Amino acid sequence: MAHRGWQIRSVQLRIVLWGGLCLLLLTAAVAGYAAVAARTQALEAAQAAARAQAAANAAAVKAEMEVAMDAARTLAQMLAATKGNNPVSLTREQVDGLLKSVLRQNSSFLGVYTAWEPMAFDGKDKQYANKPGHDATGRYIPYWSRGADGQINLEPLVDYETEGAGEYYLCSRRTKQECLIEPYSYAVQGKEVFMTSLVAPIVVGDRFYGIAGVDIALDTLQERTDAVNLYDGTARMALISNGGLVAGATGRADLVGKPLPELNPEYEHDLAAVQAGEEMAEYAVGELQVYVPFQVGQSATPWSVALYVPEERILAPANATMWTLIAIGIGAMLACLVLLWVTAAQIARPIRKITDVARAITAGDLSQAIEVRQADEVGQLAEAFRGMAAALAAKARVAEQVAGGDLTVEVPVASDKDVLGQALRTMVASLRDLIGRVVETAANVTAASAQLAGAAAQASDATAQITTTMQQIATGTAQQTEAITRAAGSVEQLARAIDGVARGAQEQAASVAKSTTVVGQISSAIGQVTASAESGAEGSQQAAAAAKTGVQTVEQTIAGMHAIRE
Repeated sequence: MAHRGWQIRSVQLRIVLWGGLCLLLLTAAVAGYAAVAARTQALEAAQAAARAQAAANAAAVKAEMEVAMDAARTLAQMLAATKGNNPVSLTREQVDGLLKSVLRQNSSFLGVYTAWEPMAFDGKDKQYANKPGHDATGRYIPYWSRGADGQINLEPLVDYETEGAGEYYLCSRRTKQECLIEPYSYAVQGKEVFMTSLVAPIVVGDRFYGIAGVDIALDTLQERTDAVNLYDGTARMALISNGGLVAGATGRADLVGKPLPELNPEYEHDLAAVQAGEEMAEYAVGELQVYVPFQVGQSATPWSVALYVPEERILAPANATMWTLIAIGIGAMLACLVLLWVTAAQIARPIRKITDVARAITAGDLSQAIEVRQADEVGQLAEAFRGMAAALAAKARVAEQVAGGDLTVEVPVASDKDVLGQALRTMVASLRDLIGRVVETAANVTAASAQLAGAAAQASDATAQITTTMQQIATGTAQQTEAITRAAGSVEQLARAIDGVARGAQEQAASVAKSTTVVGQISSAIGQVTASAESGAEGSQQAAAAAKTGVQTVEQTIAGMHAIRE
């Protein structure tokens, strides 16, 4: 037998299982959709929030740097007024006082300075060689700086003509534009400090005279990045220069002035967006990365504020919502399963009752009643079973009446498709025809038996007559023997009659032989009568004919016996 596998034999269990499966799928679909929607919404909201936060910090950093750039630009414009058609006369000492005053009034400034081309300020470079704020060239290059103790000192600028180290001077000279210098290390009052410079060129007409600049210590920017507290302190902010150097990073002051990939090697591919000044937001390496560029003054090298938020922290509320939905879904599913179980039980209970009645009917018990009355499909099924049971009971009663010999019963037929009813009706009709033929045959057999009995009586009478005749023949034979004996004793007396006696003896012997022949014929006739009696079942006509033949034979035999006796 082929293996049929595991089967569910309970309708109630099947309904609950399939219903539970549907509920599980529905719950999973709803929870999954809700989770995906919540996740998407959380990611989008986090991205929007991160963009806004990064933009806010970028605006704050930009504002701080714009103050420095505005100061540098204002100084550059004031100093440019010393040149041109109506120059304003300012001495180096006056300009030094101005620079010192600007530095003193702006506590966020690390240094304020100006640097001029050779002989460009007042043509007196040789007079100021190696004087305070001057180097051996005598060029006007004063650098007013604030030390760690807040002391403001004057010292000459260094490396201003050196490629790389002197970018703070060479950039504006090369471009004649405002410049935001890449983070770099510079000795301030004997101590190396990471800083950036905001420089404005002093240009009159198309001639470059020099620069005015303001330095900002990167410590100030680092403090701003350390102040960021988003997503319970898990978010990090970084200030990235146009060249990809770290100007500040939350909790990582050691990375200031280092390339961005040292913050995370995966960030290297973000440099192009930073250098292009493009805003970018993406999910990568398990975190949200947002870059918001900002441009200071008229500089051509935008910087960017980067915000990094762990994706798991962003999704924590969405995950909590998802688990809450799953818990609610499971609870609702369990409640629905209980309701399904109860509902399925209400469906299965009447079906079980109908099944029990059907099994009883199968076993031959037609007395069972189906006590299920409902308006639904189960009720219709019960009603159909009641009709079937009633029809079977009616046919069973018909069968009982037929079994009791009542062939006058009418068999009810429900329809043309009622095979059992049609079969019972055909059976009753066949039985009626069969009984009629049996009765007719019995009558024929009775008549034949009566004829056979008459023939047998005639044969019996003939046999009695044959027996009497044979006794008479035996008596006559004894008498003839006695007469012959007496004749033998009187041989001498009847010598002359010997011939006549001999002839008489021969005649008697012939008569005896003839009697023997007649007896054989009688025996044959008796055998034929017996055979005729035994074959009475073959037909009454044959039996009657055989009887007549036997009677005729007996009559002939009797006639022959009489002839012998005489």
